[in-house]
Amino acid sequence: MKASFFKLPLIFTLAYALISVVLSFMYTGLMRDEIDVSFMFDNIIFSVFYYSIPEYLWMIFISALALNRCHAYCASSKNIITLIAVALVVVVVIYLFYQFVAAALFESMATYNAYYFFDLTYLSYRIITDSALYIISGLMTYFGILSLQQTLDKEDTGFTRWTEQSNKIHLILFMVLFTFACCAILILFTVSIPDMYFFGDNVTIFTYFVVMIIIAAVVFLLIKNRFTHRFNSLQTDRIVKCAVLCVILTTLVSIVIMIATLFLIFIGFFDSYEIINFHFFEIIHVILFVSIVLQVMCSVWIIRAITAKYFAIPYNSSTVY
Repeated sequence: MKASFFKLPLIFTLAYALISVVLSFMYTGLMRDEIDVSFMFDNIIFSVFYYSIPEYLWMIFISALALNRCHAYCASSKNIITLIAVALVVVVVIYLFYQFVAAALFESMATYNAYYFFDLTYLSYRIITDSALYIISGLMTYFGILSLQQTLDKEDTGFTRWTEQSNKIHLILFMVLFTFACCAILILFTVSIPDMYFFGDNVTIFTYFVVMIIIAAVVFLLIKNRFTHRFNSLQTDRIVKCAVLCVILTTLVSIVIMIATLFLIFIGFFDSYEIINFHFFEIIHVILFVSIVLQVMCSVWIIRAITAKYFAIPYNSSTVY
């Protein structure tokens, strides 16, 4: 069977997603006196297209690292069955974590929270539980696959067989990790603002999903020519450092530009009577549009510069990053 670097990670993530959906259907059905297909469908749509996007991206990234460590690239029946077993265990553990640990934490924090949802207390709860989710699922996936590597069909050549394609592999892994971080931050941002977490119907949620795909596609097209160097081994440290730097710097730049924009709007123009009465909202729209364009341009420049630094130059072990 033809080997592929990303086929097995995608199969593992698909199995993880399907098992999660089935378990969610079962749990939702048990919690309600009568089966409401519409309610269950809405719940699944919200979970898959909004909340679980970072989780699935995280699964792809971690499983790819673990399978590469095992030199397993062939989608044989043994490999697929092993990955389904690992996915089942991970899903059950995550389910138990939310049912007992996360539920107890939520009840404890809600006791001292006058507003219940929609404030910094709920944001703190989400940061704790989401971080725990990624840590638990990541560790269990990685070490679960490693612990069962004797059951996998492996190749002796290891990553060296992918040397000619290593620049594309590093590009995809970087995009997966970078998009995961951006989605996770965006979701935390929405839950920190009143009325934004439960912010719409499935059309709105699907729109968010499409927008994230478009953004990821644009970033991919703009940086793909930065991944030019080919490596004989998977540069996990470079991928992680590069993605973390890109996320931190683009976030900081966006925050600074947004603060400057708000200062310009609410401080700079409020003293002008004519602007407030005749052209205020038109100018607001122009300023916000320019602010968004400036954020995008600065973010793209930062990402292109950092990815070029890490992946467009020959490997030098003495270089400090």
